[in-house]
Amino acid sequence: MKSLPRVKLDGDSPGEQVVAIHPDLIKHYYVQTKFVLSTARFQMKTTYRLALLLASAFAQSTFASSIIPLSTAEHVAASAAVFRGVVVGQECYRDSADGLIYTRTSLRVVEPLKGVFPMIVAVVHRGGAIGEDREFQGNSPLFAQTDERLMFAVRRADGKLTGTQGSFSAMKLNRTNGSLPPEQESLLNEVRALTGNGTTPGDDLTDQVGFASSSLITGLLEDNPGISSRFIQCDRGEPIPVLIDASALPAGITLAQATNAVIQALNAWSAVTKLKFKIEAIQSFGVGANTIATSDEKLRIQLHDTYNSINSVGTLGIGGRGGLSSPLGTWDLGGAVGTNEFYKTAYGYVVLEHGAPTMQNMASFTEVLCHEVGHA
Repeated sequence: MKSLPRVKLDGDSPGEQVVAIHPDLIKHYYVQTKFVLSTARFQMKTTYRLALLLASAFAQSTFASSIIPLSTAEHVAASAAVFRGVVVGQECYRDSADGLIYTRTSLRVVEPLKGVFPMIVAVVHRGGAIGEDREFQGNSPLFAQTDERLMFAVRRADGKLTGTQGSFSAMKLNRTNGSLPPEQESLLNEVRALTGNGTTPGDDLTDQVGFASSSLITGLLEDNPGISSRFIQCDRGEPIPVLIDASALPAGITLAQATNAVIQALNAWSAVTKLKFKIEAIQSFGVGANTIATSDEKLRIQLHDTYNSINSVGTLGIGGRGGLSSPLGTWDLGGAVGTNEFYKTAYGYVVLEHGAPTMQNMASFTEVLCHEVGHA
């Protein structure tokens, strides 16, 4: 097999992990952030470099979270199940255990590669739309009916299946006249070889039976017309209140450094948008920031993951938000920017994986933080 290109997680900052990645996975990572209009780098007075994504912080689409990409072999090894499937059903639901919104997507298994499957298997990701409530999380994939996907999945704590690396583990296969592009065919053949054409043992997933439906609810904070959400304080000339939980930090990073990184990230977004922020307090949230669905229009930044909010392998941070829509079905609560209608953002959150070695580097810590603020 040809040697694979080596990819750095983040510019030329020191101490970063370098891994071998299949070319089509690299393309997939770029596709997942195709909404980004441009990227600017500001040289700060300190030694930090912030990669600022110059797109609407509240634009929805295929936002991706900060991750350390896995090689194909690592991806297969880290997954309890690998398969090729076609989306046949989707529904949003509110989990009775935590009160949060999730989307259950069902895929007809076309080619089992690792694991034992029912004919239709269900995978679950955070986010969705129920009534007037909307939730979004940056590392959740956006599925559409009839999508053909190469899925790498693991079990969550409750036994349900989810993407091993979130959206990066749900590669969309793009066929033309029945044929895949050479790079996707190459990747699929590599996975087949690594799994012995489906003979590699994996989890028995026959308890994760999905369903088929003729009409899909796409959810994930973007409804059928494609409406997203935004904080509306800036319309009144007011700042967005920010709460910081710094109860745990990456090794070697002080509280002063961490809070300075938050200020830099927020200032970076203020420099390229009309948003303003005000840090209200540094406090312990007591739970994962992503589980606090309080409609107080505040941004909660949790600089650690002691509550195991991040379940995707190699993910350095997650960001998301909840929104409210108008029951009237006319002008929505988030107002309009140009011709684009918005829901109102009810709350936003960021959670960082403080235990990852990469996050011990201040440049990487600050850049991941800045990126995830964009999801909120």
